[in-house]
This record gives sequence, structure tokens and C-alpha cells, in this order.
Amino acid sequence: MSAILCGMFLLLLLMACDGTVAPVEPACPHGVDGWFGDASMYLARGGAFDDTPGEPWVASRQGVQAGHGRSFTVTTRYVDGYFLVQQDLVGGGQRWADGDYDLSWGSAVRDVLGVVERATVRETRRGCRVSRRVESGGAIVSTEAQILDDHTVTGVLTNSASEFDVTATWRSDYSATLAYAGHDDESWYAVDEPGDGTRDATFHLAYDGGTEDGGYLRGLDGAREYGFDRFPDSGEWQVMHIWWLLNYDGSGQGEVVGEGSDGSTLTCWYTWDVAGVGSYSCDDGTSGPY
Repeated sequence: MSAILCGMFLLLLLMACDGTVAPVEPACPHGVDGWFGDASMYLARGGAFDDTPGEPWVASRQGVQAGHGRSFTVTTRYVDGYFLVQQDLVGGGQRWADGDYDLSWGSAVRDVLGVVERATVRETRRGCRVSRRVESGGAIVSTEAQILDDHTVTGVLTNSASEFDVTATWRSDYSATLAYAGHDDESWYAVDEPGDGTRDATFHLAYDGGTEDGGYLRGLDGAREYGFDRFPDSGEWQVMHIWWLLNYDGSGQGEVVGEGSDGSTLTCWYTWDVAGVGSYSCDDGTSGPY
């Protein structure tokens, strides 16, 4: 075979004259499959796998794919004490040798209350750009993400059922920062996820009748502890200092300290069950159902 013919076959078949397969140039030079993505992250392993993942809130992950990634199942189980129990993915699609892919799957996530949230997902990658569309409960969440380097991905999320758009940065240590911008051009959340399954957020919220400033901490068990100040536009209280502990099952307790413009104060304590039924008592002797 002539050198010219050999070169032609190299171009057409990506194969050297000695029969070895020539390497395929990655569509994106940055490798994030080990930590970023959902089904795509798992399928990069190929065949069947049984992993102990890097995320501290994940106990195990098993999966199998067939037909060069055309069909797959993935089961993720979470550690005891986390507010989720298990996620099951079933889907299919195509993953190319250069790392690009086009995948679709169904997701079922079961939490500690036995509630199952279902979603359908389509995710594609072209070069260093990742697009995702998630439909769940009538809402559609769209994500456009950019792979910046081996350890960083940024993106913008829009939710058809939310009053906020989100700008996010995800990192290889499983940490993330998210900035929520309200459609009212005033409200916002700033969220930090340190990579251990917890969340720390601060916020400013405008509502019909006032504003709120404060934050919350979300634990591994899904409980949220709020601390914020409410500034009503009208009424007897100039400001209300609020502490709220909302358990994942919906039960909770709280304390509200109201400050009047005349310097007077009133402190009330609240408790409620999973149905939202509870009671309150105040330091002026009043009490009742809540």
C-alpha cells in the first residue's frame, strides 16, 4: 500500500497502517466526568459498575449500560441521616468517543417520608457546553452550563414554576455557589453548598406588604433553621425578629419577637405538627391554637 493510500485510510477510518486505533481528540479538553453530571457521569465508566462515590451524602452507586450506552440503569443510595433514600435512573441515548453525548432518562427519587418525585430528563453535551431539560410536576427546569476547566462548571438555570433565575458554579470537591435573582428585580438568595450535603443561604425578599432579610441553614437531614427580620409596611410592629426551625417532615417550632415603633416588644413561641396544626404562647399571657 502506498504512503498516500495509507494517509487516506488514516483520515477516513482513524486507524493507523499497523491496525491500531488512532486516539480520538476530546470534544472538550477538560475532564469533568468524574464529578459533574447525572447519568453522563456514571456512564463514562462503561459497562457495569459498583462504586463508593466521592460525595459524602452518597453511600453507593450501581449501574449497568448496554449497547454502547444506548440503554442504562443507575441506582444511587444515600447515607443514613440524609433526607433522601434512593434515586433510580432508567434511560438511553448515545455517547460518542470524543465525550459528547445525547441522553434521556426517567428519574425516581424517594425521600425519608416515602414520597417519590419523578422527572424526565434530557441532557446533551457538545464540546464544553452542557444543556439539560428536566420536567417534573408540570414544571420545566432548563440548564445551560459551560465547562471552564477540570474542576469548574458554571451555568444558568431557569424554572417555569419559580420567580427566580439561578446562576451557579459547581466544583470538583462537590461544593457549589448559587445566586438566585428574583423576577421582581429586588428579591435574591445567595446559597453556599460546602460539599458535605448541607446548605447555607442568605436572602432578601420583597413581598406584598414588606420585606425580609436573613438566612437559613439546611442540615444533612433536610431540616432548615431560619433566622431573619421582617419589616412590615404597616401594622403595630416596626420589625419582627424571627427564628424558625422547619423539620423535613413539615413540623417545627419558632420564636417571634415584635418591636413596636413606641419601643414596646412582644415575644411569642410557636410549635406545629406535620399537618401545620399547633399552638402559640406569648410573654403577655396570651396563647391559643396555631
